[in-house]
Amino acid sequence: MPGVLIVRVESSLLYFNVSHVRDQVRRHLAAAGRQLRVVIWDLSTSPYVDIAGVRLLGETQRALTAQGVAMRIVEARAPVRDLIRKEVGMSVGEVSRRISIDDAIAAATMPPVDSQGKPPPSPGR
Repeated sequence: MPGVLIVRVESSLLYFNVSHVRDQVRRHLAAAGRQLRVVIWDLSTSPYVDIAGVRLLGETQRALTAQGVAMRIVEARAPVRDLIRKEVGMSVGEVSRRISIDDAIAAATMPPVDSQGKPPPSPGR
């Protein structure tokens, strides 16, 4: 899907592999170009994330936000979710085991709505 980058590391995010993961993610971000709107970081294959890994997530999220790109974390396990909430907060949206990649894509690509659930008026109306 254009404008969406899904990141999945096939291992835990720990102090000894954070530099490698950072380099790979930066390479993919650069390849995605200016059309990128949302990065979805799938943690389903990362059963353990230490403080260095969570700091990488926070650092990535801040860099993306500065570029106008959202980042969402999906399928994180309970201890990982707790650490993310403590260190990164809600800046990456709700962090839940139940939010799937499909859910995150749908939420990122939904048109905006007003407080009554209606789309805003089109310009020129």
